[in-house]
Amino acid sequence: MNIKINLIFLICFLLFNCSDPSNASRAGSLEEAGNAYLIGKDISLWGKIPNATEDNSPLKTLRSANALKVKVMRKRLNEPRENPLLSVKDGKEWLLIRLKNGEKTIQAFVDYSKVYADSKGKILFAISDKADNRIRIIPRNYSVSPELSLLMRPPDKHWFNFHSKKLCDIYDSALVLNAIDNEKRDEFETKQEFDERKNKLRRIANSSRFDEKIYAFSMEINSQNFKFDIDNQELSMELFELSTKFKKPDRYTDPIEDITTLEEVSFSAYHRSNSKFCDDVYMGMGDDHKFILGSKVPNLGNFAINFKKERWRNPLSVSYITKMDTQTAKRLKQDQNLNYRWVLGIKPDGKIALGKNWQKRERYEYVDGYRTTNEGWFKFTGNIKYLFLLDENGSIVDSFFTEDYIENFLLNDLLIQENGIYNKEILGELEKLHDLEKLGKIFHNRYINKL
Repeated sequence: MNIKINLIFLICFLLFNCSDPSNASRAGSLEEAGNAYLIGKDISLWGKIPNATEDNSPLKTLRSANALKVKVMRKRLNEPRENPLLSVKDGKEWLLIRLKNGEKTIQAFVDYSKVYADSKGKILFAISDKADNRIRIIPRNYSVSPELSLLMRPPDKHWFNFHSKKLCDIYDSALVLNAIDNEKRDEFETKQEFDERKNKLRRIANSSRFDEKIYAFSMEINSQNFKFDIDNQELSMELFELSTKFKKPDRYTDPIEDITTLEEVSFSAYHRSNSKFCDDVYMGMGDDHKFILGSKVPNLGNFAINFKKERWRNPLSVSYITKMDTQTAKRLKQDQNLNYRWVLGIKPDGKIALGKNWQKRERYEYVDGYRTTNEGWFKFTGNIKYLFLLDENGSIVDSFFTEDYIENFLLNDLLIQENGIYNKEILGELEKLHDLEKLGKIFHNRYINKL
């Protein structure tokens, strides 16, 4: 009998303690997730998450908060797919915080959209959206790629981490923009109504502001692929290729493949590491998902660009060449685990934005019946905003940055990546570096720690 009474008392004690955020921490179910800032007006602090059907009153309402420092609390890690930071109720997301109120410490739930990782209110502390829309920088002048996304969870090996799908914004927008040209006017629709309907679609396509961002691509180059010219004492490495298209004198004559007859230079979004540009659409191989860079060979500073003669095509090869003595070159090539990395950033210019998707159905011997896959393509015009080469330590070997990037994007990229989970561990090492050196180290750290 006493055992039953004790058991009932224990259950009641746990339920009572976990219903209140201040008691929950004493029960050992909470831990600190990090420092954050409350920013905004009329911020309500709740003792428990309010219920939409009940008449609740907050513990306190802050009429105005200008970067008020708080601590974010989280539940201790239990389930692999549980978000330890956010609580969701009635479709709203909440964070549990602690803050000083005079001599007392208040622990309360607050709307997640009021809690920022930085004091400027540019990066939300956390969000449950798989697209990871934590970045609140307007205009959206920053770099995006799956590897550079901000993870909403700690990189604990027992936890499932989502990548950002923001890279797909450009593809989704292309599909909508492409559909506008195929819209047909209904027989009972006035011209004004038809134009308004198309403008509405155009606004939807542009709502992601895809053409404000820089899309970053990167790949490693193993030292075994370095080439050394002992006669000229030069070390070279091929970074990537640019596809070419040449003008034809007429429809029946093969084009003269010469730099003077260039009609189009483009970069393919397909790489061995990017065969799935978006999670749900297989882009496949080839040049049908590309950024068109114009009709001339782009200027990339110290990086060499030359035609690479091949049997079926003549792409442009982008390479890095540097003077180096024989012993140093030999030492680099003998280290089979040594990898350099190039990072390329391209920004759409909005002149051409085309895209299409479809489903492919085919027999598949390993499953019953047929297999259906989503496929697609896109074409955008754009400009290269940066290209830099990193050594094995993340130091910039050589680089090309446009003035536009340095003035309008660089500080945003630094701010975003300084709030990335992995990069917080190395910030102390970067204090004495200038901004471009920081960028190289931070990008390198994210790429080698990608999830």
